[in-house]
Amino acid sequence: MRTAFPPLSNSLIGLVKDTSLAANITVVEMFMATQRIVARTFESLALYIEVGIIYLLFCTVLTKLQRIGEKKLDFYGGKRR
Repeated sequence: MRTAFPPLSNSLIGLVKDTSLAANITVVEMFMATQRIVARTFESLALYIEVGIIYLLFCTVLTKLQRIGEKKLDFYGGKRR
């Protein structure tokens, strides 16, 4: 598990970023909702930046969870960093 966890986690993060399903559902839905709000408020730049930050936070959380999982596996495996 210690050997397999990092590459599997990287693959998961890559899938979240690259799959057409995630791109079509997550990104398109976020931007469609943003476009509706922009049509009412006319504050496009701030809203698009906010959507980008939300997507960045989602990927960052997955990366942090991967790092935590790797540290736990290293601890249980007898290695400490």
